[in-house]
Amino acid sequence: MADLVLHQHLDASDSPGATAAMQSVFGTGVEVSCAEDTFDFHLHCCVDDGVSVTWITSSGSDVRVRFTNTSDLLSLQVTGGHLEMLDDRGAVPLHTGDIGVVCLESSAEMHWDRVELEVFSFPRASLGRLLGTSAHTLNLRCARSTSRSSALTALWRRTAATLADDVLRTRELWESDVVREQAIDALLAIAVEAFGVSDAKEDVASDAGMIARADAYMRMHLGEPISVPDVAAAVGVSVRGLQLAFSRSRAGTPLSYLRKIRMTAARAAFIAGRSIRSTTVTSTARQLGYTNVGRFTAHYREAFDETPTETLRQARG
Repeated sequence: MADLVLHQHLDASDSPGATAAMQSVFGTGVEVSCAEDTFDFHLHCCVDDGVSVTWITSSGSDVRVRFTNTSDLLSLQVTGGHLEMLDDRGAVPLHTGDIGVVCLESSAEMHWDRVELEVFSFPRASLGRLLGTSAHTLNLRCARSTSRSSALTALWRRTAATLADDVLRTRELWESDVVREQAIDALLAIAVEAFGVSDAKEDVASDAGMIARADAYMRMHLGEPISVPDVAAAVGVSVRGLQLAFSRSRAGTPLSYLRKIRMTAARAAFIAGRSIRSTTVTSTARQLGYTNVGRFTAHYREAFDETPTETLRQARG
């Protein structure tokens, strides 16, 4: 593993020792207890600025781990055995292969007798970078404790393996800031989707107002290669907040909405320019921010079930 990634290997045989091991990774807001005087507890942690990966193996009678006011977003996978997780939504069983979450600055409790866990801890800086908002003002909520779909769970597992087994263990990959941050953001993005993570203060904002501002910005910049993060920044919300506003309003996704506006503008341009020889598919595509005419044609065909050339030919009679 890359030399500059920090490692911790800690073993414990009782509750105080296990608590000390967990606190060295997750902070003082965690406590371990067990019905037995002695039990097996092993922890191995790999620490990077953008994420920490912790592997836990534990056995004992009714081991309880309590998290209080967590400083990171914790996304975990049960790799052996099973556990029960309790939070403000009640008790949730997690079996081998399942993934769960403990939200930033929240509390939760886990119960197990024998379990193997892989826990990814995401600090505020990583969350702020992905969501496009200030890390200092984050007020996250998680809509659910478990993944909302098997597809997201499977993708989380594959991406987690890439990050933990490849990026953090290969010097060339780890030393590339772009590769490392993109790998961290990829896993975090899947966790955001799987557990419905959002900024609570954006959830109470007016969806209609957000969409109206987004619509105005998109139409004003149709000729530029703008992206969804550009739109979110102009509206004054995170990418996730913008996405949720569109979803709640059943307006599709911000990207599909932008594409719909562009395709409608393209069709209007073809019809209006039917007698103007300078109106071509290529010129219209470039006027609407497309540098790749093939991509523009594919999007147009998807929207109207005909090619731009066919529309222009029909408009010219």
